[in-house]
Amino acid sequence: MSKKKAIKLATATAIAASAFAAVAPVQSEAATKKLTLNDVVFGAESTIVAPYKEMVKTKPGYVASGAKVADLYKKSIAKYNEAVAWVNKNASAKYKPGALAKLKSYKAYADRTVNYPAAIKATQDFQRGISAAIKNPTDDGLEKALADLKDPKNSGHLAIAKVYGTTVRAGLTQGFGNGNTKLTAQVEAAIANLPAKVRSVSAINGKQLVVKFNKPVDETTAELIGNYSFSDGNSVVANGAELQEDGKSVKLTLTSAYDNTKTHSVAVTVEDVKVDGTVDTTFPIFTSVVSISDTAKAEVSGVTAVTNTNSVTSVTVDFSEPIASGAAFKVNGSSVNAVYNAGDTSATLSVPAGLAVGSTHKVEVVNLTDLSGNVNAVASKDFTVTKDVNLPVVSSIVAQGDNQLLVTFSKNMKNDAAAQANLATNLKVKNDVYGDVRVTSVTPVNRTSKTQFVVQLNTTDAASLYSTTKTSHNLTALFVDNTIEDYLGNKLAGTTRTLTISKDSVSPEVTGVSYKKNSAGKVTSVVVNFSEGVKANAALAFPATLVNENGVIVNTSDVLSTIGTANVAKGDKSAEFTLSTPQTVSGKYSVGFATAWVEDNSLAENDSKAYTTTVDFGASQAAGDYTIAAGSVTNSGTNVIRVVFPEAVKGGAVAGSATDASRYTINGRALPAGTTITLNAASQNAAAQTIATITLPAQSVETSDNAAIFTINGVQTLTGKTNKSFTKALVITDNVSPVLQNARVLDNKTIELTYSEALDALNAASVGSEFTIYQGTTALTLTDAELTASSVSGFGTKVRLTVSKDTPVAAVPATATKSGAAAAKVTVTDGDKATKAAVYNYTIANGTGTNDGKLVVKTGTTEVVALDANGDATFTVDGVTVAVDGAVLNDAFTLTTTAPVAATSTATTLDLSKDLSIETGTAVDVDDVAHNLQKANVKVNVSK
Repeated sequence: MSKKKAIKLATATAIAASAFAAVAPVQSEAATKKLTLNDVVFGAESTIVAPYKEMVKTKPGYVASGAKVADLYKKSIAKYNEAVAWVNKNASAKYKPGALAKLKSYKAYADRTVNYPAAIKATQDFQRGISAAIKNPTDDGLEKALADLKDPKNSGHLAIAKVYGTTVRAGLTQGFGNGNTKLTAQVEAAIANLPAKVRSVSAINGKQLVVKFNKPVDETTAELIGNYSFSDGNSVVANGAELQEDGKSVKLTLTSAYDNTKTHSVAVTVEDVKVDGTVDTTFPIFTSVVSISDTAKAEVSGVTAVTNTNSVTSVTVDFSEPIASGAAFKVNGSSVNAVYNAGDTSATLSVPAGLAVGSTHKVEVVNLTDLSGNVNAVASKDFTVTKDVNLPVVSSIVAQGDNQLLVTFSKNMKNDAAAQANLATNLKVKNDVYGDVRVTSVTPVNRTSKTQFVVQLNTTDAASLYSTTKTSHNLTALFVDNTIEDYLGNKLAGTTRTLTISKDSVSPEVTGVSYKKNSAGKVTSVVVNFSEGVKANAALAFPATLVNENGVIVNTSDVLSTIGTANVAKGDKSAEFTLSTPQTVSGKYSVGFATAWVEDNSLAENDSKAYTTTVDFGASQAAGDYTIAAGSVTNSGTNVIRVVFPEAVKGGAVAGSATDASRYTINGRALPAGTTITLNAASQNAAAQTIATITLPAQSVETSDNAAIFTINGVQTLTGKTNKSFTKALVITDNVSPVLQNARVLDNKTIELTYSEALDALNAASVGSEFTIYQGTTALTLTDAELTASSVSGFGTKVRLTVSKDTPVAAVPATATKSGAAAAKVTVTDGDKATKAAVYNYTIANGTGTNDGKLVVKTGTTEVVALDANGDATFTVDGVTVAVDGAVLNDAFTLTTTAPVAATSTATTLDLSKDLSIETGTAVDVDDVAHNLQKANVKVNVSK
């Protein structure tokens, strides 16, 4: 050991610098050199700090083994404990503190690794969980997996955050992130591969529902209100189907709100909604029973008060749900006027006196009532008026075609007709010699835009910009100062922008032809897409002929029946041709579009190019649909449903089979496992395969329902027709036995039972044959009448059992018995007449007094009776007659009597010192409210 190293150790502990410089061996040297303090302390260093040295190898691009670090840590602690024990035993008082401090400093490095193996395990476990979700893909599982992968606070990241060392954490984070990136791609691919389906329909409130899909939906079909139907005849209001920001949810606003007086069960059917980005991939028909119970009051969800002055006179109040008319509004305690309509989710308040910017105000809504009838007596919210004096700015202005400009502002602008006209007046466009290019009109780029506007140039002026030698032109756009207003009235500062506009000589092209189908697989329209916006045409006609797969020219009407013209608006990039009646179409057809079929919006109105393409309508589809009459579906017995189809239907393991349980639902759920579905044979009354009998299995219906929503979808006839979605309310009856769930002792004769559902009323019913009570392993013997059951008031699922068994105890007669040396000379009679328990000791002795000269029977000092000359005598004691025959002096005997015991009985009780359990048997009396008898052979422990 070098002196330098020893000095370093001593310095670490406030001990003299030379503390370890000349440490003698702990033991005197003999033949073999003994360990010194330095040997032990410094010799332990490498082992104790080994896990730390291994862990810090981790950095971006390399991750040390968690198992190896854990193993080294285990050895480190063992070595530390060994060294500490050696020091405590062998080191002198002078050097011990320094040695222990040095060892502790080594251990501090080892302790920095304790979270590392856990972090490695956490990241591995996390990724195994994601892999499991990919291996067994479900909508919920994959959605959660994707959310977890994107969560910066998932279990892996949280575990990494606990690891010591910035570089180590960076290495772990990179390794974890690399794995997660790969898993994210796999999860997204798995989600894409899931079959399209509607996940759920649920109530937001009594006026609105939300439909959730498992894939992004096509906006057009998702917002068609006719694609949503209701078993009670309700509907979606015009424009009331609104695709949400996630692209996979649609909010429905209903025509009629459901009131708050009860829970409403409504079957909602969703059909004909397409998967986004597909031609004809439609979500399968979905029917679900939605429970609507709106008891929540409407609230003020937000208040907006923005101005560009020092006060505001208009305030917008937003609500948590659509509201009814009739509410009163106050601001800072004073009544104000409000503009809104029943069903709105916001109201505009007029505050003529104005509300100061920067101060806090309170809005109160009195009797705020939602459309389900829930009344909020006073809903209030504090708000602060904010000031927006930021002037709008022209973000960009670019050419759109050769006669239009597209201007984009930095914030919302006024966009009513007057504002559009004002912008057209105060936007001056100049050519490259500063001549005027007049603006004809300004319109928002779409009906909701407040930031982007299309500027139409005068076509004569625009045409003058081009010549045979000049195909582009530099323009200057001048926005007149202080004339163009944002939504608050802040005015645009005078602005000049330059841009280049070019002559459009490129012909528009047809880029593809697609089609739409409904849920029955019928074509409803044909869509033609263009390479650019085209000229308006209110009656664009579809080509009159097609070419089939055999090269034969056929009339379009022979394939698509009557196909209407398309109403193409200026700038549209597609044209949709709707069939007057949806048609079943299959096979491939070639369609040709002639030159100049459409024109673009350029000054030259360039003609479209000729275009021919093949449209594949797919394989032969089902030949139409059919309707199941409401009266054809009935209850034909308890939990038996009879469906009469209008014609023979498919059966067996084929697509569209009527015996396929997946074609039916009850209350939005699949038919229970074990359901049997049979089709009839031909009979005098019905053709074969026209009647389906659906029998629900025992133990499958948990709750009776007199209006269970039964649906039929996708059942095909033998000719290939598919039924239109069918919904009807039927009766289903609870057939599930109540199950004993737990039991507890109330006292030594009473047990309380709890069942899985409410039971029929019981009043001291004899149930000894329906239960077995065990004390330990021994069954308590009870007759039917010796165990009674009664309902527990107020608790429908509870039953109280009472043991009512008494065991008779026979009467015990009185007795009298003799004993002693002279017992053979004694005869006892009338022993059953004894009245008490007693012991009488008798001896034969010489009499005294009147009995002088005689032998007497004596007890204690009392002479009971004198014997005659033969030594005989008879006497009575406590009702018992005792006769002595031939007694002599000093004979002795004892008489023992017992009192009679009357007949009694003993009550049977539970032995609470033993473990108790109870088992159900075949029931007679214990049943639920639907009269299903309790489930037998259920055994539970009885708690005390």
